[in-house]
Amino acid sequence: MICKKHLNLDKQTKGVHTEHTIATKITFGIVISKLWVTTIIATYTLNEKAEPKSLNRVGQIKFLSHMKKLLFLAVISSFLATSCKKYSDGGLVSKADKRLSAHTWKLDKYLRNGNDETSQLLTSNFTENFAENGTITRSYTDSNGDPFSESGTWTFDNDKMQINLTGVGSIELTNQTSTVSASDYNIIRLKKDELWYYYENGGSRHEFHLIK
Repeated sequence: MICKKHLNLDKQTKGVHTEHTIATKITFGIVISKLWVTTIIATYTLNEKAEPKSLNRVGQIKFLSHMKKLLFLAVISSFLATSCKKYSDGGLVSKADKRLSAHTWKLDKYLRNGNDETSQLLTSNFTENFAENGTITRSYTDSNGDPFSESGTWTFDNDKMQINLTGVGSIELTNQTSTVSASDYNIIRLKKDELWYYYENGGSRHEFHLIK
């Protein structure tokens, strides 16, 4: 509810600005909370060393109560920063595990350096499945019209901003690119029915838009 309250603005005109603003506020809140806690602990430590009996029982209770409130604020701020974190083009990072393995993804669009080159693809029926057990299965029809399938392993990397791949080979894309490969997918969008990622190879940025 907290995330929706702050992020439910006009996406076309305020989306990017809003996400940056909220992220900045959350980060600032965490930093301030940590500074408060550190300052109070340092002050309390110095007072104890200088005047061991300076705090009576009532003062200690008040101090501990204040500390609990600040620690609670720091925990809540950290939770919000994690649970509200989004991919650059949409989708909550906190839901990445469930969404990525929910179904088999089908290629809908391919872009090279920002240009739509879907119609130039030498392969067709391209799909990828990221199973919960860490297995990735990639299937497509190659340029000769023959079906091809291979399997490897996948794991999340870089705080779930990337998908690390092992055991899968290169892909024949277009006549301009020939075959390309990548060991990491950089996720830019992961929603219930959309997966967008890119990687760089051969001096080009290859972006893939997949749907369920």
